[in-house]
Amino acid sequence: MLGPIVTAVQNVTVPNGDAEESVSTGCRKFGGVELSWWDPELVGGAGQGEVGTLLAKVAASNGVGPTDLSIFIFNSVLLTNAGAAVATGYHNAFFTGGGFGPVQTLRSYRFRHVGLIGGDIDTLSHEVGEWMDDPLGTNPTPSWGHIGQVTNCQNNLEVGDPLTGTSFPGVTLGGFTYHPQELAFFSWFYGHPSIGAGGEYSDNGTFTSDAGNLFLKLE
Repeated sequence: MLGPIVTAVQNVTVPNGDAEESVSTGCRKFGGVELSWWDPELVGGAGQGEVGTLLAKVAASNGVGPTDLSIFIFNSVLLTNAGAAVATGYHNAFFTGGGFGPVQTLRSYRFRHVGLIGGDIDTLSHEVGEWMDDPLGTNPTPSWGHIGQVTNCQNNLEVGDPLTGTSFPGVTLGGFTYHPQELAFFSWFYGHPSIGAGGEYSDNGTFTSDAGNLFLKLE
């Protein structure tokens, strides 16, 4: 489904007020870009179906449109909020054509070498899984939370969030070992028995029961 088409490097000039020269994460420092500036620059006024500067440039030069998943990869930059690192990636979607046209989906993430803040493609696999299952962020589930990166409760089919930080066994391709993130199955959100492969509740078997049973244990 995801036959890659690699486009040219895009040069983006970030205003001084929206850029951080140094953001500390553990023992490493990275550049920072304010998410509140980056997302509108990327997608424009999504509510009005406008296309942001960067996505418009890519669309014009490479023909990217609603039938494509646009993935923007950072190398040494984190997304920030008021100067503090808040995200290594996210997925988004908006209606084209003044808010009445087909949906354009996209995602941004930073490729990470193992040991810096996590795995190399953990964020990529997390967000691609969520793009497939919950592209608009509105696919409803029973309420769940207090696990993975979710500190409160949410009720959408974000299959990566409950297992953030839990990597799938490494997969070696072309001499490099990649570390995708484990993802939750449908039945973890909606209840037992599992209709997932092998009767599991996640794709590497970390979850052995559904979210409702997990709440009982937490309480």
